[in-house]
Amino acid sequence: MVRRSAFVRPSGGRSYRKWLVIGTEGRVTEPEYFTILRVLYPDSDCLLKPARTSSSNCSSPQEVLQSVERWISKNGPLKKSDEAWLVVDKDSWTREQLRELSDWVSEANEHRFGRGLALSDPKFEYWLLLHFEDTNAANSDDCTRQLKKHLPSYDKHIGDRDFSQQRIQLAISRARQRDGHSGGASTTVYKLVESFLS
Repeated sequence: MVRRSAFVRPSGGRSYRKWLVIGTEGRVTEPEYFTILRVLYPDSDCLLKPARTSSSNCSSPQEVLQSVERWISKNGPLKKSDEAWLVVDKDSWTREQLRELSDWVSEANEHRFGRGLALSDPKFEYWLLLHFEDTNAANSDDCTRQLKKHLPSYDKHIGDRDFSQQRIQLAISRARQRDGHSGGASTTVYKLVESFLS
């Protein structure tokens, strides 16, 4: 009997499900969040495919990009309806480091699959914070401090009991309202989540 790769798309009765390949800077919080999304929306027509980096803790923006490119090279090609996303924080990286990711998102690609950058300023935890309140965060420490008001035992790990479909919709709405405004905290993770939900 021939073993099939875990990434082979099944053919036949079921309609096609869009793939979202996601490379994340963080190794704990972000993957756990996207696992929670799958739990809360089991009937989604999207399949989340994590592209893991080789770093043991957190990764640079370039490592995130490389992990996604490696995943696509190994498991692709992606179809036009598929998307590849880079999930990174702004707090500790230079404009030049982040510009490489923006350039990759905007450049044409042979298979024309979608590309996205989910950038959080100061960090991914700000996206989590928007699930609980509409607020700003002055810096990374402030963001963590505010998040711990809602998740007192937060230590990078999160659980699905802390999130709900209603909270996700609130976070999307709050993040969308802040997107494009100069100054203050912001995140475009909502665009990735909207793509998963569409």
